[in-house]
Amino acid sequence: LKAVNRADAADHANAAKKAKADFDSAQKSKNELETRLNSVVSKLDAERQRLKGARDEVKALERDLKRAAEELRDSCAKLTEASLALSAAAADNAEKDAIVKALHAKVAELEEKAAVNAAKS
Repeated sequence: LKAVNRADAADHANAAKKAKADFDSAQKSKNELETRLNSVVSKLDAERQRLKGARDEVKALERDLKRAAEELRDSCAKLTEASLALSAAAADNAEKDAIVKALHAKVAELEEKAAVNAAKS
């Protein structure tokens, strides 16, 4: 009976040692997995911050682009207005140029008549 008890006690001691070794191994694996998990979480947090920064930068660029587009529209409207004014001025100048040419022709005609009259006198 004592031998059986000793054998049982030895079996229990061996089982306890094995259980402790298994527990220690599982604890070590758990600690390694927690370390890896914490590393991945840190990397994800850093990436999230980079993405947030990039998103904010894109939003700022979009605002700048919209502002530039509005300025371009305003400039185009002003250029169109100036172009129309130049066209109107060119048409006015063409009309005045035609009047001046007609007056030159009339002056030449009158000078010719005056020369003819002077020759008759």
